[in-house]
Amino acid sequence: MVSLTAQPAVDVEARLVLVLCDQTLPFLLTMCLWSTVDCGDYYQYHLDWQRVIKDNPGHPILVVKYEDSVQDLARSIRAIAAFLERPLTEQQVQDVAEALSFPNMKRHFKDTVTEKLIRKGDWKNWLTHGESDQLDMKCKQLSGSQFEPQFEL
Repeated sequence: MVSLTAQPAVDVEARLVLVLCDQTLPFLLTMCLWSTVDCGDYYQYHLDWQRVIKDNPGHPILVVKYEDSVQDLARSIRAIAAFLERPLTEQQVQDVAEALSFPNMKRHFKDTVTEKLIRKGDWKNWLTHGESDQLDMKCKQLSGSQFEPQFEL
């Protein structure tokens, strides 16, 4: 199984809900912080995965963090290929990295409903200081886990 973690819930789930429904970000943030979203508690979900991975060392699970991929996409592609036992040439790695680059992804989704989801993390522009502090407190639940959010690259 390949588990891909993304940006913090407010920057992914809330933005998706904002696209699909007519709610305000403060309302959705409150739902996320109090675990009243349809998908359940974002933070507990990741802690459960951390436990499953630890308790089942014989099961092949690869965790690829969004932030790691942003810093070195080719390295993440190589890790996924190795995990799947699908060797890639360096040219194939570079071709995949180019196809998955932010500018190419943005071009691909231009003029679609998901276009609003393809943008660089500007969550700081969406949250008040108080909301950011609340989110920071909630994210402390993931502190020390392999799913600990990394807000700055």
